[in-house]
Amino acid sequence: MRVSTKGLRVAGVPIGGDAWVTNFVVEKVEAVIHVGKIDHVLTDCMIHDHMLRFCENMRPGFLARNMPTPLIFRFTIH
Repeated sequence: MRVSTKGLRVAGVPIGGDAWVTNFVVEKVEAVIHVGKIDHVLTDCMIHDHMLRFCENMRPGFLARNMPTPLIFRFTIH
């Protein structure tokens, strides 16, 4: 658990200054990208599919539904 004086996370949603929230989103998106790059470790295709579909794919959508549009917009245009 990290302690920050610039923002906090409530139910997985970052609350704080724009810079802190944007940095939080960058970290989460990079984590999803990183998981996609280690798929060669998984030998079972069904586990790989379920992990990406039900775990990693849900993070960006959750953040997009619960954050102001200007803070997440640059990630939605890719």
